[in-house]
Amino acid sequence: MTSDEGRSQRIPWTRVIAEGAAIVLSILLAFAIDAAWDARQAALAEATVIESLVDEIDSAIGYLDEALDEHTQVMRGAEAWAQVSREMPVDSLARLVRLISAHRTPNLALSSVDALLGSGRLELIRDEALRSWIAAWPGVEEDFDEELQGVIRFSRFVVPDFFVATGVPRAAADSLLLFGGSRADLRDLVGDRRFSNLYYQAWEVSEVLVREGRLVRAVLEQGAALARASY
Repeated sequence: MTSDEGRSQRIPWTRVIAEGAAIVLSILLAFAIDAAWDARQAALAEATVIESLVDEIDSAIGYLDEALDEHTQVMRGAEAWAQVSREMPVDSLARLVRLISAHRTPNLALSSVDALLGSGRLELIRDEALRSWIAAWPGVEEDFDEELQGVIRFSRFVVPDFFVATGVPRAAADSLLLFGGSRADLRDLVGDRRFSNLYYQAWEVSEVLVREGRLVRAVLEQGAALARASY
């Protein structure tokens, strides 16, 4: 083999290494671009979830405040009922009767939490404290729902049973309250001792809901603060 042939068969290591390095770098760059894109998409998805969560928590707090205010009024009315029911203006009587007939229950559903947990994508939320809050919320909601069942049973069964027991058709009572009627009829209705018992039961139901509702409100406020801090 001549010296010229040996030189022609030498492996160009420098070029091979350079080309190999270029290929590796291009692959790593592609992975980096994909990772950056995935991270950006995950960040956008997280921001969307958190924004929805804040809106839903704010709405839930609003619903809860309305319910707590209403049930606080029921408690205050019940506390003074025995002393002043005969002297109260008829409009005030009608308003108090209407309050215990309605007995508001707040809507605390957080669909963004349900969707996040249901899809198994809780890790989308990077903040550990917020993740823990989201994971714990269904338990808080379930416990409070048990208290709401007492309100529902009271408004659906106890109040209608009162109208049956007094011989006053519920429709007639609603008509009296909504569209006016005999003041004497209304005073006879609320002057019945059974109505005082009914109002005391309303106080008991409302007291539990207000007490537990304030605790739930504090939990919701904590969730809102954590979510806003994660923006």
